[in-house]
This record gives sequence, structure tokens and C-alpha cells, in this order.
Amino acid sequence: SLSTLSSLLLVIFLYLAWSRVVAAPLDNLRSAMESSDGGSEQKATLKTGDEFGQIATAYNNMIERVILHRSQIEERDALFQMLYNRTPALMLSCNQEGKIIRVSNYLCDHLGYTEKELLGSLFKNLIKTNTNSKHNISFFELAKINHNPLQVRHAQGHILQCTLNFVAEPNNSNSYLGVLNDITEECKSNAKLEQLANYDQLTGLLNSSAFSQRTTHIINTTPIEPYWFLFIDLDRFKWINDSYGHFHGDEVLKQIAIRLQQAIPDCILSRFGGDEFVAFIKAENHDISILLKHIKHHTNQRMVLSV
Repeated sequence: SLSTLSSLLLVIFLYLAWSRVVAAPLDNLRSAMESSDGGSEQKATLKTGDEFGQIATAYNNMIERVILHRSQIEERDALFQMLYNRTPALMLSCNQEGKIIRVSNYLCDHLGYTEKELLGSLFKNLIKTNTNSKHNISFFELAKINHNPLQVRHAQGHILQCTLNFVAEPNNSNSYLGVLNDITEECKSNAKLEQLANYDQLTGLLNSSAFSQRTTHIINTTPIEPYWFLFIDLDRFKWINDSYGHFHGDEVLKQIAIRLQQAIPDCILSRFGGDEFVAFIKAENHDISILLKHIKHHTNQRMVLSV
């Protein structure tokens, strides 16, 4: 009938109008949002003067801000990574579990590892400490509880002495930026200076100053313990120097030092100067007469000097 046909045409008109005015704009917005949700921001192409057009414009403005913000973040990250790799420092970043999440090229070159070998590994595996039994220790805690310098393992197996400074990374409370400073050569220099300051360079025994400091400390801290000081010098040493020369005289002193250490291994022994030696001994550990015979037996053995 005419009434039914009119109703059907009305329905078709309304459907077409809804599809054009409502469904199409919504599909356009939904498509743009779904694409943006996948990581590639897409603007809505809808350009109308109605409410849908206003929503699309607002959405497009938001997308522009997101794109700008992401671009700024990417630029900052690129700058940070450039500085990270170009700074001549041993830099690495760790998360709260102590896993390495970033390393500088300089650190990789200095320690002999590749970036792939380090990323994802535990920082504590790089260092030789007593904390290796701890499994879930954070970088922050590890840095706090270890003594400086840290003993860092080089890829080739030798140990580097390093200090560690660390800070929380900006805008990331879950990771820490650490800078290692290799002080291996400095430690070696300090050890050499200590050797020069405290030990006789010919025999390797304590010098008189270090001997006095060490024995004074022991006496002051254990005042009721009885100790002996044995003063030992070599008979006719001047004749050896005059007859065979100072080179052979020095060799005699070195051999005597070795023999004294063998005769009384539990003493503190010093070369006081020239041909004079002093031994500091805990009295209760020895019978003095037997000890003197033991020393005489070791030092009186035939000595063969190099030509």
C-alpha cells in the first residue's frame, strides 16, 4: 500500500542519513583512533562543521601534541644516548634488580665486553665481592654495601680496581646511572709508595720505622703478653764488602734475610740498617736457647755467591 511504501522509504532515508551523518564520521574517528593505538598516530580526515567535526578537530589537535611530545622525547633520548656513548667514562645503567640495561661504548672497550654480553646481565657478576650469594640485590644496595674500590672483572680475566658513583636516572625512578672510575694504576702506585715507605728495598723486610710502628702497636694493644726483641748483626761483614765488593755483600744480606725468615717464620723481622737485623717474637711460643741454636744453624750454612 501507499502507506507501507512511504514508511519503507522513510526508513531507508533515515538509514542513509544516519550512515552519512553519524556512522561515517564515527567510523572515521574509530579508524584513526585504532591506528593511533597501534603506535602510528593518525589524524581524522573528517571535516564538517557539526559536532562530529568539532570532535575530530579536537582529536587532531591532541594527536599533534602527542606527535610533538613523542618527537621531543625521541630527540632527548637520542641526545642522551649520544652523550652516553661519547663521554669518556665507564657508564652503565641498571634497574632495581641490578640488571644492566644500558652501557656506554667506552665501558665496553675498556672492560673488553660487547654490548650484547653485558645487557641483561647482573651488575654484581662483573665484580669480585662477597655479595655474589645475593640474588635479587638492587644496583643501589650493591653500590652502598661494597667497599671501594670495587674489584671489576675484565673480559680477559684480570681484575681492575674501580670506584663507583651512582645516581637515579632523571625521570626514571626505577633505574640508576653508574660511573666506574678505573684506579688500578693509582692503586699500584700507592702500593709501590707503601713498599718504599715501609720495606727495605734490598731484603724486602720491614724497615726500622715500619717495624717500630708495628711492634709498638702490638705492645700497646696486648700489654700483658711477653715478647722478645732479638738483635742480630753479622760478624766480619765489612771484610766481605771490602774483599768481594758491595754487590756480593748485598747478596749475603739477602740470603741472610731469607734464612732468618726460615728460622723464625712467626716473628716480625726487620733490617734495621747495614748488617743489623731485629726480630720481634712472642715469648711463649719459643724456648730462647733452642731458638738461638736454630737461628745459628740456619745462618751458618755455607753460602754460595754468584760470580
